Amino acid sequence: MKSWKSLLLVLFLAGISMTTQAQSRAIQKGLEFYELGEFAKARDILKDAYTDIKDKEDKARITFIIAECYNKTYNYKVAESWYQRAIKRGYSDPEAIRLYADMLKMNEKYDEALIQYKEFMTKVPGDERAEFGVKSCEIAAVWKNNPTRYKVEAMAFFNDREADFSPAYAKKDYRVVYFVSAREGVTGGKVSEITGVNFFDIFETTQDRKGKWSVPTPLAPPINTEFEESGCALNDKANLMFFTRCPKEKHKMLGCQIYMAKRKGQGWSDPEKVTIANDSIDVKFPVVSKDEKTLYFSANLPGGFGGQDVWMMKRTKKTGGFGEPINLGPEINSMGNEWPSDIQKDSLLYFSSDGLLGMGGMDLFKAQLKKDGTWEVSNMQYPINSSFDDIGMIFQEEEQMGYFSSNRPGGKGDFDVYYFELPGMSFEIKGLVVDQDGVTPMPGVKVSIIGDNGFTLEMDSEADGSYRFPKLREGADYTVTAMKDGYYTAKYNFSTRGATKDESYDNNLLLEKIKIGIPQDISDIYYDLASAKLRDESMVSLDKMVSFLNDNPKIVIQINAHTDYQGESPKNDILSNDRAKSVVDYLILKGIEDLRLANKGFGETTPRVVDAKIAAQNDFLKVGDVLTEEFIKGLKDKAKIDICNQINRRTEFQVERTDFVTTRKAVEETNDYIEDESGAQPEAQPEGDN
Repeated sequence: MKSWKSLLLVLFLAGISMTTQAQSRAIQKGLEFYELGEFAKARDILKDAYTDIKDKEDKARITFIIAECYNKTYNYKVAESWYQRAIKRGYSDPEAIRLYADMLKMNEKYDEALIQYKEFMTKVPGDERAEFGVKSCEIAAVWKNNPTRYKVEAMAFFNDREADFSPAYAKKDYRVVYFVSAREGVTGGKVSEITGVNFFDIFETTQDRKGKWSVPTPLAPPINTEFEESGCALNDKANLMFFTRCPKEKHKMLGCQIYMAKRKGQGWSDPEKVTIANDSIDVKFPVVSKDEKTLYFSANLPGGFGGQDVWMMKRTKKTGGFGEPINLGPEINSMGNEWPSDIQKDSLLYFSSDGLLGMGGMDLFKAQLKKDGTWEVSNMQYPINSSFDDIGMIFQEEEQMGYFSSNRPGGKGDFDVYYFELPGMSFEIKGLVVDQDGVTPMPGVKVSIIGDNGFTLEMDSEADGSYRFPKLREGADYTVTAMKDGYYTAKYNFSTRGATKDESYDNNLLLEKIKIGIPQDISDIYYDLASAKLRDESMVSLDKMVSFLNDNPKIVIQINAHTDYQGESPKNDILSNDRAKSVVDYLILKGIEDLRLANKGFGETTPRVVDAKIAAQNDFLKVGDVLTEEFIKGLKDKAKIDICNQINRRTEFQVERTDFVTTRKAVEETNDYIEDESGAQPEAQPEGDN
C-alpha cells in the first residue's frame, strides 16, 4: 500500500503544472502527509490549496486524493461527493468509479451503487471487486428487508459526540466495561493528524445495582499515555489486560503494537510490549483465549492475504512467551481488512471484515472452528450489521448479549457503543376442537400438551371449541391431544427445533366418535403367500396401530382377518385366524396389554361391501356392491378379478369395549414387592417399545 502512495506522489509531482512555487509546495506537503498516513492533515492542506489549482488534470487528481482522505477518516458521506466530483472532473483512473460505488453502498444507495459497479466492470473487465460489490448490494437489500431477531440499542451512557468503540468486559459480573474514546479528558490531549480527532484513550464505566452506568473516566497511567491507546481485551479474572498502543514520532510512520499489563491493586502494572513485529507494522485489536494461551490480533504482517489479517500466537503456559504468528487462513482473511473482537470456547471467533461479503464497510462475522481445522464463517447480518462500519463485538459468556461499535447514522457522534441481545423466540399452538365433520365445535374437551422434557399442561376447550398454549420453548418437540369419553383421541405433533422466528402453530383437532362393533380397515398389512408371517412392509402400519392404542388406553379391540374365495374354506378359516393372531402377537410384543386384544379369522365368509372410497378408486365398482365369489367371477377381466380378491384379503380392527382399566401398575408393584422380600428378580416380561 505504501509503495502505491509513493508512486502516486511521484506521478503527481512529475505531471503538476502550478502557476506559483507556493502552490506547488503546498500540494507537495499535502501529498507527503497523505503518504505518511496523516489523512486529516493532508485533507486540510489540500482543501486549502484546492481553489487555486488551475490545471484540469491536477485538479482532478487532488479531488481524488481529498476523497480518499475523507474515506480513510470514516466520513463516507463527504467522501462520496468528492469521488463523484473527481469523476466529473475527468479523473482517468477507473478506481475512482469503484470507490465512488463503495461510498454509495455504505450510504445505503444500493441502486446507484449497482450502476457504478457495472460501469467499473466495463472499464476493468474481470475485476473481482466489482462483482463482489454487486453481490454486496443485492444481499444487503435482502438482509435489510429480512432482519434477524437480534435487538440493537445505542448505549446513551457510554456514548459521546466523539468516537467511542471497542468495548471490553473488565469484571466477571460484566458490570465494568472498558472502551476506547476520543472524548474530552484524554490523557495526551493531542489531536491525531491521521483522524483529525483527539488521541484515543481507554475509558472505564461501572454499572451500579440499579443498572445505572457511571460517567466514563480514562484509565490512569501507566495504561493511558501521551500516545494513542485503543482496543483492549482482558482475561476471565480481569487481572490481565492486552491492549493496543500507537507511538508517534513527527513525520515518521510507526505502527501500533500490543502491550500486556497485570492488575496491581486498583490499577495496572507497567505495560510490557508483546514482541510480534517491527515498529513499522500495525499490530492491534488483541483478543485472548479463555485459557490465556492463545492471543489473536490483527496485523499487516508479510505473508498475509491483503490488508490487516487475523493472526494468532500460542504459548504452552500462561506465564510463558508466545510463539510465532500464525495466519488464520483464507476462510477468515481476505484482500481487505479483518479485525478480531471476541473468542468463545476457543472455537467460536467473532471478527470484522471489509473484504468478505457484507452490507457495506466493516461487517461483523462469526467463525466456527471445524474438526478439520478450517473455519465456517457467516455474516451476522442486519441489524447487527449496517452499511457502515460495525466492529468490536463482545459477548457475555454463553449468552447472546453484549456490546459492539458502529458509526451508523443515528448515534451521538462518530463511532458509538451499542448493546445487543438475541431474545428468546415466542411460540404458541392454538386451534379448535371440532367434531369429525370438521365444523361443529366441541367445548369442554380435555386438551393436553406434552413436551419432550416432560413439560405438561392441560385445559378444557372453550365454548367455541378453541384451545391455546402460549409461551412454548424453542428447540423442543411437542404433542397436543384432545380426549373425550366415547371418542378416539385426536393428536398433533409439532416441533420448534430449527425455527428462526416466532411461530404460531394453528391446528384443529378432529374428534371421531367410537363405533363399537364396526370393523375398520388397517391398511397396508401384508403376509407371505399362504402364510401368517407378516411381511416387513406391514410394520409401518402396525406401528401406527400401536401408537393409536397407546393414545386410546381404554379401548379393547378385536383383530379380524379375511381371505378371498381361492383355496379350500377350512384352510382359509385357519389361515385367517393365524394372520389375525400374528397381528395381535406383534402388538403385544410392542407393549400393548394382551387383555385389550382378541383375534378372529373369518376366512372367505365375509366378502367386502364396496364403500365410497373403494368405488372412487375403482371405476368398475359402485357403492353397495358385495364382492362375493359369484360377483367377482362374473367380471371376466382377470385384472379386475385380482383387484376384487385383493380388496377381500384384508385385516381390520373393531372396538369391543371402551372401559378397560390397566392392571399393569398393580403387577409392577407386586413384582417390586417380591424382589424386595426375596432379592430374586421377577420372571422376564416382554419389553415395551424398543
